[in-house]
Amino acid sequence: MASENIEIDRKDNVVAVTVDPKIYPLDTILSAAYVFIDDAYVVITGDPNQEVVVKLKGKQKCNLAELGRNFNNELLNYAFYAVQTARTMPIRTALVQRAFFMHSAKPAMQRAAVPKKEASYLDDPYGIRKPYRGKKSARSKERRK
Repeated sequence: MASENIEIDRKDNVVAVTVDPKIYPLDTILSAAYVFIDDAYVVITGDPNQEVVVKLKGKQKCNLAELGRNFNNELLNYAFYAVQTARTMPIRTALVQRAFFMHSAKPAMQRAAVPKKEASYLDDPYGIRKPYRGKKSARSKERRK
């Protein structure tokens, strides 16, 4: 069973998928076609305002009807992704702006003071160095006796 927009040429191992650019914009068609470049040679022809034809020539022997149906599924996948991206754009923008604002809005008092002299590995400007006072093992206590 072939779909309305799929034409199969078994002799040349090519499937042609006709796409209406009013339903799927050109960037969606290109994104879907990119998925297939490992398995097929891709040729895109036609008028981007009226009808776009995507020809997929299998690099190896393959089920051409399945290849065409998978291309239709990828079109739907990328179209849905574009809709979801547009729908959630204000939220993502607000989150990124909030993250940048929180990072740059720290008062100067909360920022760590940077030492002005040349730093050395022996310096402890933040007061975090503490001497090691580990537990003494029973064996080391016996050696001292």
